[in-house]
Amino acid sequence: MISKRAFLALSFASSFLAVPVQAAKDTELLEAIQKLKDAGSYTWRTELRISPGPTAPMVTEGWYSATQGLYVKVRSEKHSVELAVRSGVVVARTGDEWRPVKKFTRSDLDHSMIRGLADLKLPHLDLAQIQDSWRSSRKNTADQFGGQVGLNAARKLVDLLIQQAGARLGNHSIAQSNASVILSGGLPSRYVLESRFSGPPGLLSSGQGMQVVLITQFSNVGSTTVTLPTAAEAAIIAEQTR
Repeated sequence: MISKRAFLALSFASSFLAVPVQAAKDTELLEAIQKLKDAGSYTWRTELRISPGPTAPMVTEGWYSATQGLYVKVRSEKHSVELAVRSGVVVARTGDEWRPVKKFTRSDLDHSMIRGLADLKLPHLDLAQIQDSWRSSRKNTADQFGGQVGLNAARKLVDLLIQQAGARLGNHSIAQSNASVILSGGLPSRYVLESRFSGPPGLLSSGQGMQVVLITQFSNVGSTTVTLPTAAEAAIIAEQTR
């Protein structure tokens, strides 16, 4: 069953929304991440590309509002899953039925995908973690930033996204990871995380090197409206009135 820790990770408590305290470096970027968080809402789209791997990227689309909730759709070549959050209730579906995340168990074929979504963090938190772990590039400008990302932070983020697609990194080890962030109007508009893995034959490769590229774009910052599917709303209300 989904752990209590994973379930609570999607509640809208203050710890879920806080940007980690960081050292005084890349001030403009830190301020931009804080402004993204303070805006209270945004839309994002993430593409996860694996080479060698599936020909089509895994795509995550999300709509977030601190007051209206969260709606996320994940699509890969073989799988799709949706998740909705409102008033502390988290529901998901991989087929026709919406049900509380806590009711998905290991006997469900889609358990891995739901578990990955249950551990989801909002992208501004991922962005803050990436920036906090990197060695900043000397080529940074006022609106373009880059650096070498800490391998532990990069692997956790990539592993979670791959899990949402219904797969796993297995025994692959991460060898290198770099990120770049572009600001527009003082806000993050796009970031790219590129990671290189190596390891024995597994689910995602036949032993050769593997590259994972994560591309996230933000839009409608401060003006996103979250509209949940009618069936998701019904599942949330049913859970609240139990």
